[in-house]
Amino acid sequence: MIIRRNTLRRRIHAGCTLTLATLFIGAALSISACDAKPNEQDVFMDQLTKLCGNAYSAKVVSTDARDSVWRSSAIIVGPVNCERSSIIFPLSIGDNRAQSWVIQAKSGGLSFKHVHKQHAHSDGSVDPINNYGGQTQSMGSALRQDFPADTFSRKLFREQGLPASATNVWALDIKPGEALGYEMSRPQTLAQLKAGEAARYFRMEVDISAPLPAATATLEDTIAQE
Repeated sequence: MIIRRNTLRRRIHAGCTLTLATLFIGAALSISACDAKPNEQDVFMDQLTKLCGNAYSAKVVSTDARDSVWRSSAIIVGPVNCERSSIIFPLSIGDNRAQSWVIQAKSGGLSFKHVHKQHAHSDGSVDPINNYGGQTQSMGSALRQDFPADTFSRKLFREQGLPASATNVWALDIKPGEALGYEMSRPQTLAQLKAGEAARYFRMEVDISAPLPAATATLEDTIAQE
């Protein structure tokens, strides 16, 4: 069931609502708790909920030659869905509609995942590299959150012969009313330096200033649940 963004906001800040229920038990404590400002991650998630229901055009702005297909493809992000405690960003890269970004508020911070359809390849085969991403390690800011690769993803990359990806750090940043940025960075290891391999940096910017018309934004359902 899709939940409207106001409902999601209420769930994000549910702690204050529950505190009010105990008003007559501890009035001073309750008022103090509800006066407290939401933390940076709450504000960041609140900014993302403002995108729900719309789709947006995007483009790759980094210059790595390995991303030439992305740069030459029409990219649409959305329609953005708010579902329970998740915000889901379906991606359309040319004809490829297999991937979604999923960001969730959890007890330990924020989680960011790349979720693929079960049959992600044109031949119908299952993509074994799925549900990878990271977890915040700090509070971050209301405008940017960083997601170093989590334990599951590091193990997955190593098992799939991609050990360098175990050091990936993803990030989302937002300029309210203007742009949503997506980044993937990978520091240059000593082994890569010796082999003459460069560090990895990918950046995509989503134009959130102008939502796409509904007819353009109607995409095939790309959401795969964990």
